[in-house]
Amino acid sequence: MSGAEKKMTTYRDVEKFIRSNTFDVQHAPCALSLCDIAFEAYAGEKISYSPEILFMRDNFFWQFVPESLLTAYAGKLIDKYRKDASWFANVFTEQERYFQASERAWRKQEAGGSRPDADAFAAFTESFSEWWEYGIVGDDKGRVAQENLEEILLSKYDFSKSQAEDLLNAVTHPDELSAFNQARVDFLTLCTGDDSEAAIRRYIENYFYTKSNYFDRTVLTVDTVREDIETEKSSRTIDEMDSERTSIQNGHAEIIRHKKELLATLSLEPEDSTLLVYLQYMAQWVDVRKVRMMKQVYWLFCFVHVFAEYAGVPYNEAARYMIDEIVALSRNIPVTKTVVEDRQKGFVIVYQTGSAPLTFMQPEAGRLFEALQKTNASQEVKGSVACRGTGGTIRGKVQIIKDPEKDIFIAGNILVTSMTRPEFVPLMRHALAIITDEGGIACHAAIVSRELKKPCIIGTKNATQILKDGDEVEVDTDKGIVRKL
Repeated sequence: MSGAEKKMTTYRDVEKFIRSNTFDVQHAPCALSLCDIAFEAYAGEKISYSPEILFMRDNFFWQFVPESLLTAYAGKLIDKYRKDASWFANVFTEQERYFQASERAWRKQEAGGSRPDADAFAAFTESFSEWWEYGIVGDDKGRVAQENLEEILLSKYDFSKSQAEDLLNAVTHPDELSAFNQARVDFLTLCTGDDSEAAIRRYIENYFYTKSNYFDRTVLTVDTVREDIETEKSSRTIDEMDSERTSIQNGHAEIIRHKKELLATLSLEPEDSTLLVYLQYMAQWVDVRKVRMMKQVYWLFCFVHVFAEYAGVPYNEAARYMIDEIVALSRNIPVTKTVVEDRQKGFVIVYQTGSAPLTFMQPEAGRLFEALQKTNASQEVKGSVACRGTGGTIRGKVQIIKDPEKDIFIAGNILVTSMTRPEFVPLMRHALAIITDEGGIACHAAIVSRELKKPCIIGTKNATQILKDGDEVEVDTDKGIVRKL
């Protein structure tokens, strides 16, 4: 919906919009404060990525972005890069000043102790919001550019679909080991080598954010990391841990060797080569973006804890507060329990550029959510192949994972989820295969699965809706198709 189009102002407007569009969907545990910052930034005049529809219930969010909006915005970014080859490199450098401003704001609060610093929080939310001008780059995880280049390879260069997928998966993989696999390597090094307090503190300094998610932060201490080390060592031998570390490192090295071999023989016309380089930048950026985002998410929730504890509000309630409501906690003004309870039952917010968000509570919210879920009602589960593993077909049992910190995953099952995030990595290591609703060539699931050599199908749109816990399925890693048996 462009600025020239009529804004939605009523329930009927939103209902009509939903029924006339299909949506890209993301789903995860999430605090309302994070959604409020990110979606307000997206809908702001600077980005104008709207309308977006948010549904929240209990501690989960669903983000619905019209496919037409996602495709158009990704196309606009590709055009930016075609016109200015330095644009993507500038994304890496320019986002850093906002990230550093966010860190300075948190350090100011941290130095002030347990009393809320409203000025520091205002500075933090401003810089984090500004950071999303760059954070939105990669929101489609390179899917649109991937689809465009894949079609070019098929039509112009006589590639088969599987050849095109394998080529793009290899040549766009980041040169550096993904951040969360590197964290695993460094943790295994603690387990098998130097686990002194100094070594653990260095690990925490580098990876303090790795156990946090979009709902809350988990604070790493020397004691908690040491407990994790002892747990790991009690269940595995030194050789087993060394073998895992070596496997991760060698797996990535193998990908990079293959990447260099392919690039040495690949010959594309200049305009097509530009699109390939764009995808390489995208894959690198998505990993950097994930780390920068999760660090700022960690600091955001640290702020929320300080403000909530000062006002005597349980964090689980404060997690359902908007940003201005968290600020009010510094003045000891909590949201009424009735409002918090109503939000827990489920509500919808529609973010639009140039107008205040529209909010719908139950029962209207439930009806809109039901309509949104029906927009992607295909019964076929098919996506892009991010990693073939050993290739061919795989048979196994489906396990839907919504919250990896609460859901118990059984090793050897096929992990099915909306999207993977850092907290999914331990489960991914033990999965027979990985299937996601969302994702493009540069998404978290694609990069990590390739380094783990795990079969992975991404971007199915509907796997979590069609497949059920316990379903016996066959995964065709050549065609990206999942069939119920």
